[in-house]
Amino acid sequence: MTPLPNHDGPRHDYSMEETMTTERVTVRVLLLFGDQAEVVAADVPPGERAEPERYPAAEIAAALGVAVGDLPGTRMTAEAGEDGRLSGWQSV
Repeated sequence: MTPLPNHDGPRHDYSMEETMTTERVTVRVLLLFGDQAEVVAADVPPGERAEPERYPAAEIAAALGVAVGDLPGTRMTAEAGEDGRLSGWQSV
């Protein structure tokens, strides 16, 4: 049996996976508050929703290709990271 070659380069610790799972969710902009957009889950009844989260309105508008003033009422999808923050805005 041939011994494995000595590897002096960087090693990957597979016990600490570097994967981050995301989930795509449907959200809606409720309103604009200054330069922030208040975003909520679109498919949850108003009485059961969590408090709106604020995100930079210009960032969302640029991702969707719309004017900031057109965001209120807009439905879109976003990636919800493990930390619960949204990103990757896309039109539906």
